[in-house]
Amino acid sequence: MMGAMTRRLWLVATLCMLACRLRADAEQPREVAPEFTLPDADGNPVSLAQLRSRGPVVLVFYRGWW
Repeated sequence: MMGAMTRRLWLVATLCMLACRLRADAEQPREVAPEFTLPDADGNPVSLAQLRSRGPVVLVFYRGWW
């Protein structure tokens, strides 16, 4: 028999997963990212198109409060 705390944890985990799933405006895998240009470590501009010409590109977005 599950304890009350275990049931609460399962409920919270399930609600979190549902909330993440309901985000309609999130980018979907395999969608094409909009074109952008950013400076590299030396300050030279690098565009997404330049990176794509070398092969597949993976964009990672970190969300943090630091």
